[in-house]
This record gives sequence, structure tokens and C-alpha cells, in this order.
Amino acid sequence: MLKSKFPSPLSTVDISFFEIIYIFSYQDIL
Repeated sequence: MLKSKFPSPLSTVDISFFEIIYIFSYQDIL
């Protein structure tokens, strides 16, 4: 999903960035 939205060179950085956001947002929900 993310790879289709972002260029290949930035995919790894964007994925790691979104993983951090996802973790923090998930903790906020809990």
C-alpha cells in the first residue's frame, strides 16, 4: 500500500515513519 503511494527510494523511510506514528496512535487509543 505505502510502496504504491511513495517512490521506491523513500518507501523504507516512509514505512518506518508511519510505523512509529501507528505505534504512538495505537498506544493513545489504548
